[in-house]
Amino acid sequence: MSKSTNKGYETVKQADRGYAGHFNSPYSEPMGKPLSLRFPQSLDSFLEAEAKKNGTNKTALVREAVKFFKQLQEERAGNTASG
Repeated sequence: MSKSTNKGYETVKQADRGYAGHFNSPYSEPMGKPLSLRFPQSLDSFLEAEAKKNGTNKTALVREAVKFFKQLQEERAGNTASG
């Protein structure tokens, strides 16, 4: 009796994960350490709704909000230095 082998995994294509199984980031700089956040339910519900509306996820929204905040701080620092 011959032993059958499940080879279904061969039909699944894997996305290019870069080198050595690392995830290819859409960002030009390396990613920092992971950060875990807890929000009050009202903010979590807001993030969930915005993510759904924009076709993205909560992580991407928070990342963009922090990036925007950083830009504002840099602009304020520039205006203070020149003003």
